[in-house]
Amino acid sequence: MLGEFAQVVIATAAPHAAGLLKTVAPAVARRLQGFEHQAILTTYLAWPAQQSPPLPAVRLLDEVPARQWHGQWLFDRGVIDGLRVASVVTSARDTLEIADNDQLADRIVEQVVEGLGLPAPSDRAWVNERRATSSCTPGRPAGHPRGIDDLALPAGLYLAGDYVTPRYPATLEGALRSGEATAAAVLQDRSGP
Repeated sequence: MLGEFAQVVIATAAPHAAGLLKTVAPAVARRLQGFEHQAILTTYLAWPAQQSPPLPAVRLLDEVPARQWHGQWLFDRGVIDGLRVASVVTSARDTLEIADNDQLADRIVEQVVEGLGLPAPSDRAWVNERRATSSCTPGRPAGHPRGIDDLALPAGLYLAGDYVTPRYPATLEGALRSGEATAAAVLQDRSGP
């Protein structure tokens, strides 16, 4: 797999890394397939910039399951193409797998309008990333730059991705820390002990 390269970093999602490793490290590939994933629905709300309501930079929202208010975080995204844009993040596995995304987005609009006392947005859109984050479940694989759990990759191969930092959930923070740890491992191996 390394061919003419001394070191290769596989910086992909766990399922894709598993596919790349199935012939050179089959046990690692099987373990990488052990990650369960959860969806994250991001709903974008927009108001005309000249009539935009004051928005908090970041706001934790009140969830009210009885009203189907499942939005968790609101982020002010600033003015984009003449619109004040906010994004609302929802990451409840059962909600996202069962609910119709349009209906869930309608409830999020209701949650933001009523919960924060804002005018109704002039537009909304949503993106449902079905494999956005890996589940923090008992027995989930624990990645590290040189392999997963106690399974090592062949010398010169490394993993990088949000799943490689088991102390953190699959987030940008986890991906950043993974990249730093993997770069350190590559440099350490390159210069020797």
